[in-house]
Amino acid sequence: MSQADIQEIELDIEQAKALIEKDDALTRLSQNPDFQKVIQEGYLKGEAVRLVHLKADPNMQQPDMQSDIANQITGIGCLFNYLKVIEMQAQHARFAMDEHQQTLNELMMEEGAE
Repeated sequence: MSQADIQEIELDIEQAKALIEKDDALTRLSQNPDFQKVIQEGYLKGEAVRLVHLKADPNMQQPDMQSDIANQITGIGCLFNYLKVIEMQAQHARFAMDEHQQTLNELMMEEGAE
């Protein structure tokens, strides 16, 4: 393998590290009582339930109101999805980083032997 291949693997490792660091930050954040209260409980759960009930409210059946409620529900789903994607990307990055690190070590040993 060439020096370019080694550099590409090193870049892959750095990108994996960045994803893992982001997940670590999310883990710390999710353990924060204020984040739990405001975002996890207040927004992702409480606000979602409130909006679903509001969507069924007979006084909120005008098309513009229904559209606004639906958009807010979608926003909650988007935030939830964003947080889950961070976790999934980090999980994949941890696995890939191990493989990349092993490949890099093998390449370094080959270059040392040459």
